[in-house]
Amino acid sequence: MNRTRRRTRTVLLGAVAALALVAAACVPEPAPANTTWEFKATKVTVNDVQDEVCVIVCVNRADEPYVMNIATRVKIGVPNSASGFVVSSRSNNPEGLEAGESATLSGAAGAPVSFPGISRLDVADLLNQDNKLEVFVVYTWVMEEDTVAVNTAANDVKDLLVDALNSTLAQGSLPSDASALLDLIFDNLGNAFTLLLSNIPLFGLGDDVGGGALNVGIAAKGGLADVVDASIGTADIPEFNVPVVSLPPDVKHVNIFTMKNTTTFTGQSFDQYGDGEHTYDFQANQG
Repeated sequence: MNRTRRRTRTVLLGAVAALALVAAACVPEPAPANTTWEFKATKVTVNDVQDEVCVIVCVNRADEPYVMNIATRVKIGVPNSASGFVVSSRSNNPEGLEAGESATLSGAAGAPVSFPGISRLDVADLLNQDNKLEVFVVYTWVMEEDTVAVNTAANDVKDLLVDALNSTLAQGSLPSDASALLDLIFDNLGNAFTLLLSNIPLFGLGDDVGGGALNVGIAAKGGLADVVDASIGTADIPEFNVPVVSLPPDVKHVNIFTMKNTTTFTGQSFDQYGDGEHTYDFQANQG
């Protein structure tokens, strides 16, 4: 660990300790489960057309990009608390985008996933053992529409991911050091992906696959969100390699957000197509 990382960790530990001392005066009531948070794509740019075929002349010079979001949630230390669902923008995607063209993705075009009934926790809330910190994992597939949809494959992956989260984070416990929270989460997510890939079949052909993003939300607010946000740069985030032909897609980007403020992730490129590239913006915000 280098000197800068030690200094950062010392500052974080001091902040957590101070917050805990203030909070220790009384154990708080259970945190209300009254918050809704959502994650969605907000913009797409076709940098290089995937469908284009050039022999003597070029044909199919436009793409129909869309997103599938495999959304899951799990409470740390609560057995069998994981659940999931899939949202696709295939029926609402922009049509005929040529190279260099962009589209704003509003409403269903952004494949928004909504998580209701969230209890956002602060440092003091962790003193009440009835408060369980919840983690949200959205596995985004960047796609290009052809003839055959991949909904069945996405739902199969959702079921496998839910099972994997129930075998990892749902069986875990919070660390005593809040600044180590991200390391705990990603250690478990690495194990969850190993379990997922050990059970996954080859899904065959369908719409073109541009790549994937793993978006991880933590139901933290206030001082706890500050600690998590400050530790993002030093967290040990594993590589999520997917050693199959195309589905599920490789994880090109890992995005982390807390639930204190709106978070945006911009200019994320996906080029797993081999020939073709799309760039996306994403957003996590209170619903």
